[in-house]
Amino acid sequence: MPVRGASRNPPWWVTVVVIVGSLGVLSLSYGALIAPKTLLAPGQHMNDAARVWARYAAAYATSLGLALLALAALRARQALAGVLVQAALAELLLAAVGAVDRRWEQLAADVILLAAFLWCASRLLGRPPWSLKAWQDRAGP
Repeated sequence: MPVRGASRNPPWWVTVVVIVGSLGVLSLSYGALIAPKTLLAPGQHMNDAARVWARYAAAYATSLGLALLALAALRARQALAGVLVQAALAELLLAAVGAVDRRWEQLAADVILLAAFLWCASRLLGRPPWSLKAWQDRAGP
């Protein structure tokens, strides 16, 4: 059942944010597979263990980015909201790692994606995603 007062389809701007955000998520895959040294802090050197880790990071980021795109294309509001919340949590953790590693240049993008993903999830759910009622099934006709 759609959110009260909302159309069945997500607003166009939610779709735009999901597409742009998924490209940001997928850029981690690209970096991890094509240029894994970009994931290292200055002065660190690439070794076999770092290459393995980069492939795992790429697999995770690719699945998350493709899930966002697929759910947006399917207009699966509830599922898309759930994946957006998961992506927001990932961005929160990436921001924390960036702060610990003093990679200040990545922090702005992480915070922007975190806020955008939570904003879109709130719009899709009709409530903030931290509200229990946002996730409870609604009785339908």
